[in-house]
Amino acid sequence: MTISGPCIPPTAEVVYRLLVRNGPMTPEELGAAGAEGDVKASVQALEEVALVDWLDGKAVPRPPFPALEAIAARRAREAAEARDLAESLSDLWSEHARRESYLEFLETEDACQEAQKVLLDGAVDEVCALSIGPVGDAASRPTPTVVPGFFESIGRGVRYRVVYGVSVLREPLALAAARTCMEAGEQARVCPDVPVNLTIADRKLALVSVPGGSQRRRDVIVVRPSGLLDVLVSIFESHWRIGTPLRTDPGSLAGEPDEGWRDLLSLLAAGLTDDAIARELGVSERTVGRRVARLEEILGAASRFQLGLQAARHGWL
Repeated sequence: MTISGPCIPPTAEVVYRLLVRNGPMTPEELGAAGAEGDVKASVQALEEVALVDWLDGKAVPRPPFPALEAIAARRAREAAEARDLAESLSDLWSEHARRESYLEFLETEDACQEAQKVLLDGAVDEVCALSIGPVGDAASRPTPTVVPGFFESIGRGVRYRVVYGVSVLREPLALAAARTCMEAGEQARVCPDVPVNLTIADRKLALVSVPGGSQRRRDVIVVRPSGLLDVLVSIFESHWRIGTPLRTDPGSLAGEPDEGWRDLLSLLAAGLTDDAIARELGVSERTVGRRVARLEEILGAASRFQLGLQAARHGWL
């Protein structure tokens, strides 16, 4: 199980693993056991997210699920609040769109493609994107491909962070394109409720793709530095925080999971507590926790939400 990232630094994860394996330890004992860097700072980081307590001068590990689930719930609320804020401002944007220079509306496919090229060609530090993924009838939508200009910009050292909608996991060509980008250096995550196709370059320029009117496939709104651009950055960051890391290798449980694993995943998906699952399966609550931790480690999930998403990706639910 990986718990580092926005929650705690990697050095703190090492400390937590040492505490789980060896039991309560002092900072000095942790350093001798292999913890690196400022051990006290790492323990403090764990304490701030309720993963450790202090007892008689020793750090004592706490179960990970309550703390990390609380963090996941808070970040989900942040994403919802960002979406609500965007909706509350939509009337204001519409009212001022015609006279505000920070907005430009593109209604031809050539103009949309040219704007995408300008954005990627001009990117210097980082490109962030939300991608809904394939939607609609497969026969009428474009074939998923790597966006033109991607390889050139990433070759210049531009960092990429992309959050994909879950439909990318169900479409082999879309998933293949995403993995091609990841192999080139893109960091990718997947989220169940990506609301819009969005690309942001250096937090200075954004393209929002929306369904086009009449016979047009899409329209694109160009957004320059403004309060609106700040909101779009916030929406992306909220989805990035709650997204599940997308891996280039699928991972496995040495093949398809047996019925015991499937039963456990089904009960987790139903929202049962560890105690209820233990009673249902006829095992101890500790055994349930061990099995869940093993699944999270295999699938690279940091919470039960992410575990369910990865299990669905593999067709185990």
